[in-house]
Amino acid sequence: MRRLPEAQQESVLDAMDLALDRGSFPCLQSFIEDYGRDFLENPSASVRERFIALQVAGDEGAEYENVHGRYSLLKVDHPFNRELVAKGIVEMPAMQLATQSSDLGTVAA
Repeated sequence: MRRLPEAQQESVLDAMDLALDRGSFPCLQSFIEDYGRDFLENPSASVRERFIALQVAGDEGAEYENVHGRYSLLKVDHPFNRELVAKGIVEMPAMQLATQSSDLGTVAA
């Protein structure tokens, strides 16, 4: 687990919020694994509470994706995800682009 300077924790929490918003639960889980201890040891109750809420959402999303497949909750219509595809940073299967699960909002809402 990496050590995250306290001064950078708000920025990382914002990045975690973005991962949740766009349905990128593997990305969110990586942040949790890498920096979880730092957030839980933060003296600020609001930082700890914000992290715990993201951790709970991340765990729920991971459980869903364990059953339905990795990135099954990814919001392909999210502007940030579309930008990543347009720039060639990530590839999205054509099938995933064409078919959105009605379950997308159940965990990632």
